[in-house]
Amino acid sequence: MWWWLIACASAPQVAGVDPSSAKPGDMVRVLGDGFGPGATVTLVSGDRRVPLEGLTPQGVVAVDGKLPLDLEPGTYTVEVAVDGRVGASASTLTVALPPVEVPCAGDYQANTQLSLARGLIVIDRFFQRGPRNGERETIRLEINALSGVEYELVRMDDQRLCSVIFVKGKDGRRYMFDDDTEVDLKDRAYRLGREIGAPVTVTREDATEMGKPVEHD
Repeated sequence: MWWWLIACASAPQVAGVDPSSAKPGDMVRVLGDGFGPGATVTLVSGDRRVPLEGLTPQGVVAVDGKLPLDLEPGTYTVEVAVDGRVGASASTLTVALPPVEVPCAGDYQANTQLSLARGLIVIDRFFQRGPRNGERETIRLEINALSGVEYELVRMDDQRLCSVIFVKGKDGRRYMFDDDTEVDLKDRAYRLGREIGAPVTVTREDATEMGKPVEHD
């Protein structure tokens, strides 16, 4: 009787994914029933089968996981397997690459705050033109989840130099912290690195136009 009950156990029910649209590296929650410990989640698109990473079960009705950073954009169905029984969602997950951030493009005004007491960096962006005109974006980054600070001095299409600071997460993603076409932000990058206890990586072109001597880092 026991083995007969196992053989007739139903497959997990997969209701969908929250959110239904995400970027590589994002956390998502798969919703349904009959999950429990040992559940695995696979994203399926054509011949591609990609496991969801870092699974954390939330009882029998949900499981949290992270989209791989190298996940290709596209539309995926979601399969959940428990003890060899597989259930699939009728709804889909749309994966899109994040928009490319262009330093010194002037699409938004930014306010960045560093709170060592809270262990947090907050980046507020207020978009003033372009496809996101009128939007506000708030990015909260835990300092202990950061792996480093990156400083770049790059030449723009109009030949101006743009000085830019990125903070990089341990998951490989990086976020623009500050940029400027009038001020060389290298000193600020090093100060930020000291404050959060993270190494600084420097990539630069000739900085003499910003009043700084050429340096070899």
